[in-house]
Amino acid sequence: MVELKPGKHVLETSDGKKQPFLVYSKNQGGIINPNRELYYTYNMVYAIENHENKFSPQNTEVVIDGVTLEGPIRSSDAVFIDNNVFRCTYPIGTPFPEEIVIYDKKSKGKIKSKCFRKKEFIDFYEQESGEALHSEHDSLNSNDNSVTNEFDYRIPTVDLSNPELQKRAQDYIALLNEYVNADNNKKQEKIREQYTKLIMNDTNVRYDKIDSEERVKYDNFSRKVNHIIMAGILAK
Repeated sequence: MVELKPGKHVLETSDGKKQPFLVYSKNQGGIINPNRELYYTYNMVYAIENHENKFSPQNTEVVIDGVTLEGPIRSSDAVFIDNNVFRCTYPIGTPFPEEIVIYDKKSKGKIKSKCFRKKEFIDFYEQESGEALHSEHDSLNSNDNSVTNEFDYRIPTVDLSNPELQKRAQDYIALLNEYVNADNNKKQEKIREQYTKLIMNDTNVRYDKIDSEERVKYDNFSRKVNHIIMAGILAK
């Protein structure tokens, strides 16, 4: 485990390639993955007896060695796997505990997550499910593996016919261009404050006067902006 301070860093791979990246002050750690190996995260429900059905982690389909699994699983082979998104409570090599302590007396449970290397995840899945990932009918040599999280943090663009929304979108884009080059904590915090102000200003928009298609485009754009602002690590 390596602790990186907020700011600019450079990853040098085994073949000599250099990849600059920024670590942000609000980061929650992550995985630096220069060899583009597959990593997985799994969500586990811890709940008081008879309250398990109150917790529903999102299920996704993930293909591992040609076998399709469905469950609270995500996968990535990105060079920088951001824990602000992957959100692993328990790191690689640390098993899920049998039980957890919940200090909030009103809480009926929590969802916890864990990061896995591929082999570790397959072992975990087989133990939890009681069945082998591969059967004798499967192609054991299949290289078909899917990725659910690509960590694509390219600055988004959007073309809106509404001039007010387009102006607001351009303000966000200008702010993001500053943010992806903010190489110290002070700059990052200042830009996040500006971002908060822009969001607050969005509450003044008369969305009832705007075409529904335009609203959807702007909402999708806003989500992409938020993903970048909330990132803990960005490749340059």
